[in-house]
Amino acid sequence: MTDISNINNCHVCGGSAPILDAATNLCCVTSDCRPWPVKAELAVCHTCGLTQKRITPSWSQEIDIIYGSYTMYPQAGGKEQASFQSDTGAAQARSQRIMEAITSLSLLPEQGAMLDVGCGNGNMIRSFKDAYPQWALAGHEWDARHADIVRAIPNVTSFFTSFPDDRIDCFDLISMVHVLEHIVDPATYLRKLTSLLRADGLLLIEVPNLRRNPYDLTIFDHCSHFTASSLRRLLLQAGLQIKWLSEDIVSKELTVLCSVGTSEPEPVTSEELSISEECVVWLENLIERAKEINSKNSLGIFGTSIGASWIVSELGRTPDFFLDEDPNRIGKYHLNKPILALDETPQNASIVIPLTTESAAPVSARMSRPDLILIYPF
Repeated sequence: MTDISNINNCHVCGGSAPILDAATNLCCVTSDCRPWPVKAELAVCHTCGLTQKRITPSWSQEIDIIYGSYTMYPQAGGKEQASFQSDTGAAQARSQRIMEAITSLSLLPEQGAMLDVGCGNGNMIRSFKDAYPQWALAGHEWDARHADIVRAIPNVTSFFTSFPDDRIDCFDLISMVHVLEHIVDPATYLRKLTSLLRADGLLLIEVPNLRRNPYDLTIFDHCSHFTASSLRRLLLQAGLQIKWLSEDIVSKELTVLCSVGTSEPEPVTSEELSISEECVVWLENLIERAKEINSKNSLGIFGTSIGASWIVSELGRTPDFFLDEDPNRIGKYHLNKPILALDETPQNASIVIPLTTESAAPVSARMSRPDLILIYPF
């Protein structure tokens, strides 16, 4: 249970955020799917409801190390992570799925200027360019390692590695796909970022959805873990109002379009404050089941992302192989082990499926064979 005497201040609202002692023993991974040897402290703010990492000097030092050696989608050679339909396993790039949804809303004009914050090697910019070929495009990243790749995308006019103060009131859309959860003072950053928007400009945000993805707690460099409610409160504090929010466009993620404005606050409920502890219990139950595997069996892990990397750390045992349905990853290696297609699964193997409950059942059905032992969350 939470020790109320161990008080931490929320990095969003400054409120009391007690440390979640139940999460003390969870192993961690990085957002580029490396097991990380250092454990983080989790806290839950009783004022705004945000689950968060405790920001300490040692945590910040680890973050510098992580980002200094960060690799973009290493399992697929830099190709964007796919989003899967849980029932069929059909894959589609995350940015393409987001853009299909945004286009269907008919909120953007045929021409405008777009800035992608945390653009990486340009996946979101490419998808946006395909949907809106007449827009001027720009990218922002913390370093210049992918600058030439991004600048080579048609319609890209600028690439920034520092805050573009000279672009005030310049952009019709700013996108942040899996960026906000990394920022220590997100409300202040959002207020600064919206100064770059034109009067009727929009901000597009994509973050993990903690309510549907317990594995997000294990990512060391994610300092905020959002639910739809805690994200709404953050946006309200930053002077933004939501025009559209979806929990279904990308599985286990929140997709939001917002603009400058105000809205009514919503109270934090006791049910919301318990989400993180319930997620920890859920993760611990999966660990216990996975540790029952016979060590003599060939061991495979389904997936090559966060859940798979985390369960490897918890088991303390290197698998013999990984399984994946992403064609960009099959045939490559993760943690120095081969990534196989489902039909390449060796006989008489034990397979851990570290997915969410809603995703694990259809995947296990697709993998079902009499000779395989499947371990997955119910």
